[in-house]
Amino acid sequence: MDPNTYLPIPTCEIPPPILERRKEAGDDETAMPRVLLQVAGSSQAARRLILMSGLFFLVALLELCLFLRIPPQPPVVVYGDFPRSTLIPEDIR
Repeated sequence: MDPNTYLPIPTCEIPPPILERRKEAGDDETAMPRVLLQVAGSSQAARRLILMSGLFFLVALLELCLFLRIPPQPPVVVYGDFPRSTLIPEDIR
């Protein structure tokens, strides 16, 4: 292995982590590095996405159950002879 392949980085050249304070944080609370805040936010977003997907699945399952439970209605025939016979008086026939 060639020692020139990976040059050592002096510790003075490594940038310190970017610290951010929460908006509601007090003076006694320490700041969190931005990397940790990003990891925590992405894991919270993943949990929220799983929760919303589960709720959507439950609503879809409920709608499917309601759809399958409702019995099919018989067709209504509106072009038959029965309305005309009731509208025409008996003396005209």
